[in-house]
Amino acid sequence: MKNAMDELSKKIGSFWDNKLKATKEQGDALRRHWWEDPHTLRHINRIVCGEPLDGMSAGFHRRIGQILSGRGIKKPRAISIGAGSGMKEIWLLQSNAVATVDAYELGPGMVEEGRRLAKQYGMEDRMQMHLGSPLEEIADESYDLVYWNNALHHMPDTPAALTWSHGILKPGGLLAFDDYVGPNRFQFSDELIDRVNQITTLIPDRLLGKVGCPGEKMPKRVSRWDPAVVEADDPSEAPDSGRILPALHSTFPEAEVIPTGGAIYFLALNHLFGNFDSEEDIALLNLLLLADRLLAERFETPYTVAFASRSC
Repeated sequence: MKNAMDELSKKIGSFWDNKLKATKEQGDALRRHWWEDPHTLRHINRIVCGEPLDGMSAGFHRRIGQILSGRGIKKPRAISIGAGSGMKEIWLLQSNAVATVDAYELGPGMVEEGRRLAKQYGMEDRMQMHLGSPLEEIADESYDLVYWNNALHHMPDTPAALTWSHGILKPGGLLAFDDYVGPNRFQFSDELIDRVNQITTLIPDRLLGKVGCPGEKMPKRVSRWDPAVVEADDPSEAPDSGRILPALHSTFPEAEVIPTGGAIYFLALNHLFGNFDSEEDIALLNLLLLADRLLAERFETPYTVAFASRSC
């Protein structure tokens, strides 16, 4: 069993190393995805912290800093799991929400890149990159913050990951996650897909060109992805995401949960954001983001930010 898990970890690490290489080659200036679009990021940050801040996770980090400082925690020590290249952890440190971060990642290339970035941004004394998973290595009450940023949904057993998170927090410590919490392997309900398709009829054909792929168009109607294809592409992609919120409420009954949406900006607008340029286009994008928020509040949310404390 251990050998099988080790092989899976190597496969996952290799996938993310290859993804890092592809990202470097392609760049992110084309605004293909929601995390590359400043309008969508300001929308999400406003939901999380009340202000339309610029930058991915800016609202999330502001709330973390407010909560930890409000508890009088001096020089908070954080741990991040599935840190990738460590850039989000560097942003967390730049916000001064925490003093130090132990960042864990399965991809050797990602760890090397994280160490390079830490040095580049002057964070080498505040962020330590570690190769591997801490879930079997750390068990004591060591941290003021357990930080999951679009990584918890990659865990094969999300209740176990949240139980472990609770166990390594110091009393009064904070669990914070910003993550996909929708169905396993993105198997959204027919009802959600129908609602999204009712809204995306507003998108004119001229905005459906696939950004970065001249001559290609994205479909106006979204459909459910093939779970076998999702798994083949990345075996760690949302294998147990559907259990995150039930496990959160079970492990941390007083958790604060903030739906941040994604039914439209994740399911329908990926590879389209770079087409929204004119004042009229941005107005339409903001309307679509408003509809996305209403779906999240009244129906179903793919993404959620949560804050939870260990009381004892």
